[in-house]
Order: sequence, then structure tokens, then C-alpha cells
Amino acid sequence: MSEYKWHFPGTEGGVEQGFEDSSMAYFKSDPHYYIARETIQNALDARDESKKGEPVVVEFKLFKADVSDAIPNLEDYQNILEQNLKSNSTNSNAKRFFKRAIEISKQKSLNILSISDSNTVGVNDINKDKGRWHGLIKMVGKGSQEQRNMGGTFGIGKAAPFVCSELRTVLYNTINKQNNSAFIWKSIFTTHGSPKRQGYGFFCDYSVKDGETIANGLQSKKQKPSFADRNYNGTDLFILGFRKPITKNKHSWHVLFKRVILNNYFASLYDNELRIIMKDVVEKKDYEINSSNVVEFMKQDYVFSGLDRS
Repeated sequence: MSEYKWHFPGTEGGVEQGFEDSSMAYFKSDPHYYIARETIQNALDARDESKKGEPVVVEFKLFKADVSDAIPNLEDYQNILEQNLKSNSTNSNAKRFFKRAIEISKQKSLNILSISDSNTVGVNDINKDKGRWHGLIKMVGKGSQEQRNMGGTFGIGKAAPFVCSELRTVLYNTINKQNNSAFIWKSIFTTHGSPKRQGYGFFCDYSVKDGETIANGLQSKKQKPSFADRNYNGTDLFILGFRKPITKNKHSWHVLFKRVILNNYFASLYDNELRIIMKDVVEKKDYEINSSNVVEFMKQDYVFSGLDRS
């Protein structure tokens, strides 16, 4: 019998995870750059080839949501954060992070950055032991070449969104061309609790079969947050507790993202292979970068960045 719960497997005397997670360390110097670059590349890799002539669309949207809507079984989640704080009593960076995470979890609302793609195939092979779902959700680092050839890479870049989360928690939501859908929360914490539990965990459809623990994606609409309302093929990433970039010139997140996108994906935009939508509900910003305006955006950005470098 399955149940919906936060599941952090026991260490069983094995390897333990510290706060400075190796999968996230590479992105700490410039995490917002890597979020924009890596998530768009994953969307392009998942292009729906049946939609010839239509660009892959990637939407970045910053909004606020009630904590109780964004985080399931909130009391259990807060207890896990408390256990992590206790387990890191001698690590000042970890203590600072988990204290802040606990504060955010007790607020009424939190910032969320959603990254949503369309004209894509979604994440295939949901809840299977190989394929894109396994590579995205369960695999640390890169999987086999066979897995990477199944419509998307999902290499080490999939860790970048966690660096920009003040909760180190991301919600994934997908509908694929196999007519399947699922969603799952993933957190990257540290070894914690008694008995000890691993730092990687999920809010999932938990069950035990033939002595083996199974942590699957959920499909029950009752458990899905109100803002995860996709009804077409593609994938959403929701970065809970989005950490806004801090720059000396105080540029908004979407300005920095725009620069990354123009410098890395100008050709795809110009050739109408990619369309970008930027939305900031808090700042009330809403604009698009596409084949018809990308040249003008690039001209503006070169003038702007020459006058004011961040």
C-alpha cells in the first residue's frame, strides 16, 4: 500500500552528505547564469519533432504562493529542517541556511520561480529505472549514454536550480507524449536525524514492494499545488524560495537571465527555434524575446551593458 510522504532514505551505515554538496558546488559562483542556460538547453533537447516550424517556448515566471500550497505535509517538512539544523550545529554556513529555511517555511507566502516549456515532449518514462525521468529525478551527475539520448541530457546542470532555492527544494511537474503525467518534490539537504537519513529526499508516492522501497512521482490531483496547472505536453520546474541575484547595480533577475539567453541562444531565437517569455508578477513585468525582436534586444543589451556592467 502506498502513501504520500516526505521520504529521506536511511544511510544504513553508508555514505553521508555534508552541506557543501558536490553536485551543487560547480554552480555556486554564478547560479542564475546556469539556470537560464541549462534549463533552456534541456527544453531544446526535448523538442517535439512533430511540430515542425514551431519554436520551443520557455517561460520564466516569478510569483508568490502560499507556503501551505507550495509545500505538502508542511509540519513534517519543518521537522526535517529542524533535524538538519541540529545535525549541523558546528557548521556556521549550514546553520545559517537551515535557520533561514525554517523562517521561510513559517511565513505565509514565498517566492517561486517557475520555468515551463512547451512544444516539447515532456519527461518520458515516468517512474521507470531508466530514461529521462530517472535521469532528472534520481540520478546524481550524468547517466549512461543510452539515458542521455532519450530526449534530453539532464547532466550535472540539473543541480543548478537548487543553488537558487533558499529551501534547496524544487517541484517537478510534467506531461509527456506517452500520455503520462507526474509531479514530485525533491530536496537536497544533509545527513540528519536519528537513525541517520540521507540528504537527498522526495515528497513522493511511497511504497515497499518485495522488500524494496519505491519513491515514485505523484499523479493525484488532490496533492498538486494550485499553480501547477499544466494541461499540455512539457515540463515545469518550480524553484521554491527563489533566491534573487545580488549585483552591485541591483538588476532584476530577468535582466540577468535575458543577457545569458541573448549571449547563448541568439541563433536559436533568430532562426525561430526558440521563444522566451519573461514574467515577474511582483514587479509587473511581462515581455517576450523572439525572432522578430531579438536583434533589437541584442542591440539594446550591448549599449546597456557597455554603460552599466553588473
